[in-house]
Amino acid sequence: MSEPASSTPPPGHVGAIGPRASYQHRVHRFSGSERALHMVHGSSFLAMMATGFMLGLPCMVKAYGAEHRPLVLDVHLVIAALWATALSLVWIFGDRARLRHTREQFESLDADDLLWLRSKAARQAPQARFNGGQKLHAIVQAALTVILFASGIALWVELKASGFAVPGALGVHDYAMAVAVFFVVGHVGMALSPRIRTSLPSILRGTVPASYARSHHADWDESDDPREIRPPRTAGRLFVGAVALGCGVVVAVALTNV
Repeated sequence: MSEPASSTPPPGHVGAIGPRASYQHRVHRFSGSERALHMVHGSSFLAMMATGFMLGLPCMVKAYGAEHRPLVLDVHLVIAALWATALSLVWIFGDRARLRHTREQFESLDADDLLWLRSKAARQAPQARFNGGQKLHAIVQAALTVILFASGIALWVELKASGFAVPGALGVHDYAMAVAVFFVVGHVGMALSPRIRTSLPSILRGTVPASYARSHHADWDESDDPREIRPPRTAGRLFVGAVALGCGVVVAVALTNV
């Protein structure tokens, strides 16, 4: 009589959530492209927030000296230009199919997700890859990024073109940043909370323990997500990337010298 097949996977085995997940150690949650996008957006936002506070808060201007404010503004503008450049490079060299799939998952905010936001009891229901709070955070941050860039450009034009003004641009910029900071603080606070701290390394390594996935995202099957691919570094792709990088550097220099 043959021996029964072992249900123990090899060390480091990763796979889909589902019937097999009872014995699997870790499951894929974020692709390399998604992690790169998160790193670029998060680090750039924090740098923009820091320099923005240095520009806008009188106490901070007094601390470092008003004579250095033009330098801080230049740093703020350079970060903005490099932020946009880095985002474009992630799109050029990253897994665009996976990024589109994730965007569609974020945009699938529905009535159940809104109920999740309002009702503590609803949060006990099985969740897909992203819950209502994560979807709302992503949508709001994407919208605020557009608003911050648009209002920031308007403020730069006001600064450089005498007699030209965009009514309310500064107020929109400041209020958008305040809302963004509120959401980021909440996002980081949730990530560090003991209940879900186990998932924090997933944004660095791309995987989460299968036990965490079962308990927090039981309605998600990793096998439904597109397989991660690394687009080939073709001559055309490298050329487009080089052009994007060159344009970003030119814009960064121009912003500080016009």
